[in-house]
Amino acid sequence: MIQIKRILFPTDFSEHANQVLKYAVHLAQKFDAELYLLHAIVMYEDDPNNPDHRFPDLSGSVVQIQQIAQDRLDNSYAEYSSLPVRVFKETRRGISVYQEIISFAEEKEIDLIVIGTHGRSGLSHLLLGSVAEKVVRYAPCPVLTIGRQTVERPVSLEVKNILVPVDFSTYSAEALKYAVAVGETYAARLHLLYVVEEPTYPAFYASGTISALEIMRDLPARAKRAITKFLKDNAPTDLKVVRDVREGKPENEIIHYTAENAIDLIVMATHGLSGLDRFILGSTTERVIRKATCPVLSVKLREEP
Repeated sequence: MIQIKRILFPTDFSEHANQVLKYAVHLAQKFDAELYLLHAIVMYEDDPNNPDHRFPDLSGSVVQIQQIAQDRLDNSYAEYSSLPVRVFKETRRGISVYQEIISFAEEKEIDLIVIGTHGRSGLSHLLLGSVAEKVVRYAPCPVLTIGRQTVERPVSLEVKNILVPVDFSTYSAEALKYAVAVGETYAARLHLLYVVEEPTYPAFYASGTISALEIMRDLPARAKRAITKFLKDNAPTDLKVVRDVREGKPENEIIHYTAENAIDLIVMATHGLSGLDRFILGSTTERVIRKATCPVLSVKLREEP
């Protein structure tokens, strides 16, 4: 039985983070969970080439900085203070924001992290990464990422349609279990999508290519039967279920399906890859996180002790 009893919301006090907080508060109410607000103080994460980005005599200002951070935590939650949510606020010092978030989540046995992402893309993103994506990669629990595209448009906090991309792996089985648990809480409709990834041909071989769906015309029907069995074997439910099969690049088809079907939440598995392979190839989940216009819940397969 999947339960969400402790939710962690890391904040940098930005306007985007303040907008994301309402999602964390809503989920804490919905699941009757404890809500932890965390601000990580990174003492020396400044630009040595830009005096405007440095604190003077920072080593002697620790107490003052922590008090300011604590006050800002209090202020950020002020509008929600009358709600019946058990809230804990804490500041931590460290050398890396994402490492402090991960350590806190492990220490407090957090069930869900809710974090805003700036949705950066391009070369700077590949080289620098982001706190949110590092948290997704290394967190010991599922992570709900909410990008700027989500908070910039009016979105209902209620979840009516949940999309789960499946590839029939143990990873997507774990994501499916979380999707069903959330779906049953909201009485939502479950959308299960299987994407047949189109092959990539070199430029000189571009003519005369045939799609997999043209070659195997019974593939959609067979895939839908496999989806039904996959759901029954891993997370049987009485929720209304929509099954679909598409061909293309997985991240693009997921984003298109989200827009076409008014999806409120995407639930995806992440393999937690690291090293050069991840750096070069990335992952479908991370690419969806950057482009999604709704929250994305990333679920990593839990390792057996």
